[in-house]
Amino acid sequence: MPNQQFHLRDNAFYVDIPKSWDWFFMRNHQRIVFFQDSIHLCTKLRNRLLSSKATMLFGDKLISIGHILQLIGTSSKLNHNLVKSDVLPKDRQNFVSCEKISNEVVLNDLTSIPAFEATKIYLEIIRNIRYAFINKDTNYIDRIHYAWRSVFLIRFWYTWLSTKTKSELDSTIAELLFSQAHKKKNTKQQYFITLPAMFSIEINSHILVYLALLVIQHKLPTTCLNVPIFNSQTCEKLTVEALENAILQAYSYASRLVCHVNMYEQHHILSLRKMSKLASFQLQKSRIVDYSHLNQHDPDFDSDSDDSSDEEDEDTTGNGIDKEDSTEDDDNYVSDHLFKVSSTTFQGMRVFDSINPTLAKSYFIININGAKKYLHKQTAA
Repeated sequence: MPNQQFHLRDNAFYVDIPKSWDWFFMRNHQRIVFFQDSIHLCTKLRNRLLSSKATMLFGDKLISIGHILQLIGTSSKLNHNLVKSDVLPKDRQNFVSCEKISNEVVLNDLTSIPAFEATKIYLEIIRNIRYAFINKDTNYIDRIHYAWRSVFLIRFWYTWLSTKTKSELDSTIAELLFSQAHKKKNTKQQYFITLPAMFSIEINSHILVYLALLVIQHKLPTTCLNVPIFNSQTCEKLTVEALENAILQAYSYASRLVCHVNMYEQHHILSLRKMSKLASFQLQKSRIVDYSHLNQHDPDFDSDSDDSSDEEDEDTTGNGIDKEDSTEDDDNYVSDHLFKVSSTTFQGMRVFDSINPTLAKSYFIININGAKKYLHKQTAA
């Protein structure tokens, strides 16, 4: 209902937005504010990795589930706590899978895999969303910082794709996938996340800042920030300066990463103001649904979805990886790779030097780098 001016009603929220905030696209007046489901957002991004509809390109690097599978194949589970069923879940709404593939250990270990950069950045986007909207221990300023890291990375990405012709992108993909068949599509959407996911990240990140402004300007009490999806602790003191600093740090972080994948050269990196103006223009062109202007959309970025479990997506991923996995394969994997363990602590896994003898049937006896250990059978599964 785009023609219904709910935001202009007398009881609508109102904040003063600094004129220098080119990066902030919300109106001063808002009748309601709401968050998109962040858990579902994480699974949407993970599903995009698995989709046969997408071959995501980030600069001159490919975002590929194959990099994570290669990590599983070359490093022990005791290092990264991953098995194939975490990377290729049969349940497409499995959020635990999103947590595991985007944890800090996996992100660090990915640096040992060739051409890992874009995949690591993509997993960091998922990690940032978890920290910003789901993790209960993140303080509010850090929530804003993590959220806007993802916003700026995606804005840089979307703006860059918009400057490229489809033939240029097809040629880059052909070079990267020289040994694999690449199924071309009619639009550039296959090289990017879905538009609903992009808009959800923008909406949630803007709402974080809008709520902070309402508190700073004494329109709402600080307790409004203690909603269940965050935490029950008292919010730290917020200021406009703290918000701006978090945003600038997030922009600086995103700028460095896009240079690492040759999306932009350092001396050609878009300023925050210029990038924001271009992003605003692109977002307005790419409205998901606007019933007052049905014919206004960007034909290069038609929306698609990765959430359905159609036959094509069940049989193949976007990178030609076989999705079949079994408990037997995962068990064999653990036992075959224990000699490659590089860490001495095992995050999220039950590995002990000694156990209660009465519980011996629940454990495997394993040898890790010459030391006898006990591995719980549920960990090995």
